Amino acid sequence: MPQRDAAERSEGWLEEAYSTKPPICLPCVATALRHCPHLTRPVAVRVRKPRPRAVLGDFFVPDSSGRLVRAGGGHLPYGHRDRAWFLASQLVLELCRCTVVDLGPELGT
Repeated sequence: MPQRDAAERSEGWLEEAYSTKPPICLPCVATALRHCPHLTRPVAVRVRKPRPRAVLGDFFVPDSSGRLVRAGGGHLPYGHRDRAWFLASQLVLELCRCTVVDLGPELGT
């Protein structure tokens, strides 16, 4: 979750931003807020239209014996032609049609 100061910068500040963070349910938000000291002023965001844009992971290519070896990491645009040689570890989503949510009423605090 981004910090509150970022949310106060401007209207629409999250539109078309990229994120690797998965969705989270309200009970897990409450748990995270209780246990994580870094979440002092979090911002919750509802995203109506998440769009897959890329994946993070590692490239693997055959060596001289035909075994696959890691050839480096990075990102690959979603649907790229080299995807057969890429082992993805995280999905990157573009956030579209975002709404900042006040967690107080959502959590009943």
